[in-house]
Amino acid sequence: MTVFNQIGFSKDYYHNGKYIGSERVQDQDRTEFGYAGRKTEVLSETKVFRNKKKIKAGETVVTELFPLNGRIINK
Repeated sequence: MTVFNQIGFSKDYYHNGKYIGSERVQDQDRTEFGYAGRKTEVLSETKVFRNKKKIKAGETVVTELFPLNGRIINK
């Protein structure tokens, strides 16, 4: 089994069934990743992404979390 250095997580945001953007987070907020770990959330603050798209506070979004891996750890 290959072990990687964990460098954080990527949280993807979907609004009305469309991908809006992603942000990098350090903490894991769920146990399952990807499509199987989807969560529906109501945003408490407005999110602005690098692609200039934004989602206003109070909107309902679906999020997915993916691990970001770095280098292989040698044993």
